Amino acid sequence: MEQNKLNLNEFFKNAANTIKSKFFVTSLHKNLSIKGSDREEIIKYLLKNNLPEVYGIGEGEIFNSEGVISKQCDIIIYDKSKPIFKLDNTKFYPVESVFGVCEVKTNLDKDKLKNAILNLRFVKQMIIKQVPGDIKYLPFYDKVFTSIFAFDSLSMEMIYNHIKEIYEENNIPIEEQVDLICVLNEFVV
Repeated sequence: MEQNKLNLNEFFKNAANTIKSKFFVTSLHKNLSIKGSDREEIIKYLLKNNLPEVYGIGEGEIFNSEGVISKQCDIIIYDKSKPIFKLDNTKFYPVESVFGVCEVKTNLDKDKLKNAILNLRFVKQMIIKQVPGDIKYLPFYDKVFTSIFAFDSLSMEMIYNHIKEIYEENNIPIEEQVDLICVLNEFVV
């Protein structure tokens, strides 16, 4: 009897094709703000459909117990059992409830890469107060997972060289560096 098998390669190809087709639809927008928001929604949709239900997907700003607030984050992956604070249309997430942050870029060039790295570094620098009994009490949850997703980009070699240059110019230690950079159908760093 033949067993059904999940072909992960096909799964990811289909996911990439879905993203590309939705990206194409967003390119019809003339308003850059709407276009950018819709492109962030593509990635949020993918995450919502593939992460366990205990995770929420949102956008907003992150704060710590000292009142330090991040800049606007495109995508925040957070623990749904923790509170979210809202002020008008802005959501504020306690850093202790945040698992990951993703910056979404249409076309990743050096300036956008630098801005994303510096914004994500700020999130990495936030102090997480450990709470006994909380899942984030484990030692590998002492920093927020950070990533950049781009629909298009400079070559992998150019991005890699820019990353090294940005890290060196800004004295960014390894624990404050971006964990993942993904460019659709091109590369992952």
